[in-house]
Amino acid sequence: GKTVKVKVLSSTFDQPNTSYYVTIDNGFFVDSMYNQSWLGVRRNVWSITSDSSELDSNNDSRSCIVRLTVDGSSYYVSLSESEKKDFVRKFASQLASTIPCSQSRIYTRTKYQYDYTLPNRDQIMFRVFVDPGDGTNKNSTTIKDVSASSIIEYMDTLIKNKNVTGISYGLLANLDDTYGAYRAPGLWERYRWILLGSFIGLLILF
Repeated sequence: GKTVKVKVLSSTFDQPNTSYYVTIDNGFFVDSMYNQSWLGVRRNVWSITSDSSELDSNNDSRSCIVRLTVDGSSYYVSLSESEKKDFVRKFASQLASTIPCSQSRIYTRTKYQYDYTLPNRDQIMFRVFVDPGDGTNKNSTTIKDVSASSIIEYMDTLIKNKNVTGISYGLLANLDDTYGAYRAPGLWERYRWILLGSFIGLLILF
C-alpha cells in the first residue's frame, strides 16, 4: 500500500483543549487496479484533541524581534510619523488575527533600528510585545490562555513558513521569513545571575 505523509506546522494545533478535524475530499484516493475513486472523510469523523500543556502557568510578558524585508523596510522608513503609527497598529492587529490570539495581547511601537549584521544594512527590526494570558482558568478552550512564550514560538513558525501561512498577506507580507521571530530575553533572564551573585556577596559581607 501507499502512505501519504503530510507535514503539519507546530503552530497548527495552537488552541489548548480544542478539537480539530481532519477532512479528506472524495476522490483523493484512487484504486489503481480498478481506477475507482474512494470516498473521503467528512467533518467530525476523524478528530484530534489538543491538550492543555500550553496553558499559561506563569504571568510573564515576553517580547521578540522581527525583521522587515528590504522593500518593507524602505516602505516603512518613507512613512510619516502618523502613517507609522497607523502601520504598527494594523500590523499588530493582523499579526494577532493570524496567530490567532486576543488583539489586546500583541502590540509594537513605531521605533525601529537597522540590522547592522547585514552587509547593506538596509533592513529594519521591530520589537513585538506579547502580554501574558489569563492562566487562572485551566478549563478555558481559548488561545487567550496560551503562554506568551508559546505565542512567540507560533509567530516564529508562521513567519519562517510565510509562503504557506497567513503571514504572506497584508502588512505581514513585509516580514522577513529568513529571520523569523527572535525571542528577546527578559530582564530577569538577562541579569538574574548578576543579581543573585550580588545578593550572595552582600550576605557574605554582612
